[in-house]
Amino acid sequence: MQVNVITASGVEQFGADELPALLKEQDGLIWVDIPSCDAAAASVLTEVFGFHPMAVKDCVERNRVPKVHV
Repeated sequence: MQVNVITASGVEQFGADELPALLKEQDGLIWVDIPSCDAAAASVLTEVFGFHPMAVKDCVERNRVPKVHV
């Protein structure tokens, strides 16, 4: 999986396996563009960024019905 990352140098492409090192070495904002949320993207969201599994599930499974949690 290739991801587009916006850095101070501009838009660059990296492999998902390069993201942990990139996040450690970069200062400031890093924008990661994931155009479609497939299994590889879900793995990056969970393992690299530490998003909650339910949030990742909502990204993978599109649902047009809004949710409200009390």
